[in-house]
Amino acid sequence: MTRENLLINIISISALRKSTENPLSIKTMMEEWKITEVEFKSAIAKWNNRPGEYTLPADDKKRIQMFAYLVAVFSAEKSLETQILEKLEEIRAEVNISKPSVMTLFLELNGTKSSIKEKVGYIEKKIRSYPVNTGSGENPSAGYPKKQKSYLYIANQVTYEGFDELQRLYMAYQLKTHSALDGPPGVGKTQSLIEIARLLKKKLYTKTCSSKTTESHIISFPMLMEKNGVSVTQQVNGPLTRAMEEGGIFYGDEFNLLKEDVQKRLNSAFDDRSSIDRIDGVEVHAHKDFWGVISYNPTDNLSSLDLEDSVADRFIHLHYNRWSPDFQAYVASLRADPQKGNDEKLASEFGLDLQRRAITAGGNFIYEERVSSGSVEQKKWMDFFKREPSMEKPDYIYSVYDPSSIWNNMDERKMKNLEALGKSAYKEKELPRILSRFTNLMYSLKTSGESPLLKQIGLEKLEETEDLELLTIHESSARIEIAAMKHYNYLIGKGANPYLAQSYATRIVIDQLTFGHYKNSRMRDETVYSFVNSIAKSMRLFAAKADYNTRSIVADMLQVKNAAK
Repeated sequence: MTRENLLINIISISALRKSTENPLSIKTMMEEWKITEVEFKSAIAKWNNRPGEYTLPADDKKRIQMFAYLVAVFSAEKSLETQILEKLEEIRAEVNISKPSVMTLFLELNGTKSSIKEKVGYIEKKIRSYPVNTGSGENPSAGYPKKQKSYLYIANQVTYEGFDELQRLYMAYQLKTHSALDGPPGVGKTQSLIEIARLLKKKLYTKTCSSKTTESHIISFPMLMEKNGVSVTQQVNGPLTRAMEEGGIFYGDEFNLLKEDVQKRLNSAFDDRSSIDRIDGVEVHAHKDFWGVISYNPTDNLSSLDLEDSVADRFIHLHYNRWSPDFQAYVASLRADPQKGNDEKLASEFGLDLQRRAITAGGNFIYEERVSSGSVEQKKWMDFFKREPSMEKPDYIYSVYDPSSIWNNMDERKMKNLEALGKSAYKEKELPRILSRFTNLMYSLKTSGESPLLKQIGLEKLEETEDLELLTIHESSARIEIAAMKHYNYLIGKGANPYLAQSYATRIVIDQLTFGHYKNSRMRDETVYSFVNSIAKSMRLFAAKADYNTRSIVADMLQVKNAAK
């Protein structure tokens, strides 16, 4: 381990203790590694003046060494402070080691009389014995993969349009539309973000939130420093402001547990202002590459908090569904014995058909097509949208479990259906107007329980069959519709079928209207989500089934004046 890396660790621990004084553990470190007071103070000055320079090295071996060193040091502490644990958690997520593995190391090391050097060596050896991470779920099995060919993430949250979670997150990053991931625990929200950070080669700054989390844990916190021989208190950037300044990714896990005033305090970082004021008055401006992602677990428990509306309006919402029993059994089998590896033969034993997809260095989506010629099977990479041989090679390869999207078992009939729907899709200038009419209609139904537009789209009986007084939805805004159109234009630019692009743009609007508690709330016969989808389908906006039934109302909505009033 280099002396620079050692200093980085010592300074990090010192900063977390909000003091440049040497607690017993820091003093012990300096003595063991022969770090002088002059060298220590010089490094602190450099660390303070150039925030962001001292980050985890990119080299796998150095990252593991640094992690091992920190675990050894923290295990020597008599009591672990919250901020020290948070620092360790941040580094744990980066080197892709599971929480249970970290706790095992703590238990093994606590109480031992070994020196820190001896503990570092022991942990490094231990980490290298961990199996390669399977890439599925929120708690990786451990191991930072050296070569991607031995590590295939399994995407499993696929929309009806065929887009998996990595493709959706990749598009959101490219368009800088901040994203909110919602869904039950254990379905891969955190892991998918770790994976997209790996794919993008971006630094990920993570904060696990709770009701006790304050803005100082996220924006900045005070630290006592020595300046010109005098002790002064200065603000040190937290995970959000570090990500903003360095153009990294901020990830706020369990974001809905934050108090409402703390959530709203962060709004300016995620809207057009792209800046936030620290408590000392310094305004931190976001780098052009900054991207914010939050996650939360919505439940039917009304005592549980939802995102505050003004906060939710600054994010597009990606819903993660529960895993199917077969897929869950497959992942359980992989984790129980990771040496099996993620392969097609094992997946088939669980009744799963996994597809290979990839993202090229140029940012294009491609997939692997298998063609049989006699007894010989050939594989070739195809453009995801144009369905023709790709001229680009895969840069990042992963697996996909897709049981029901339009791309699943695509045949000639489905292809012709899709082409016909593409020709019937709204034009680029028509779509934003239709989306606005759609959200206006939903607002009218929410506030008054009726709308003349229902008759125009052939759904006037809904006022009789459904209890519209039970319709609970969030309000949409121009910000969400802009995000939807950004994705539409992006997909059209990549050669996507216009109807799929339109359908996905509509999905972004619907997921914002129904995020959190409202998604599964029941009216009479339908949930709020299925009801909103039926309205969108009748307005020819949305395709909700893979076979794309074309029997829908085709009246030109653009000719209906003031219908939603």
